Amino acid sequence: NALADAVTPVERAQGAREGEDLVFAQPLEVSMPCDRFLDVIESPLVEEGSDRRLRNVHYASHQDSSLHTDFMELAEDFAPSIAWADAAFGNVPAATNIWIGENAART
Repeated sequence: NALADAVTPVERAQGAREGEDLVFAQPLEVSMPCDRFLDVIESPLVEEGSDRRLRNVHYASHQDSSLHTDFMELAEDFAPSIAWADAAFGNVPAATNIWIGENAART
């Protein structure tokens, strides 16, 4: 099974970046087999003892109810809603998204 892997050379993807101009950029999305994605995010990001980056930052953060579209096999392991959240928002979730990534990824 493949997933939409967001790839970025910096830690903050899908967010405003300050510099000379304020810009909002989306990460590159590539299709990657799940086992390969897990291998990548478990591999070193920087060279030990230095700040030299070995690879880009990866995470899976697809929207539009990704739990039920991209991760159907996992959906049965989750409750369809959470009672206190339903009460707080006044309804059940319209979508359920899942985020999988490494500690360097910030969205």
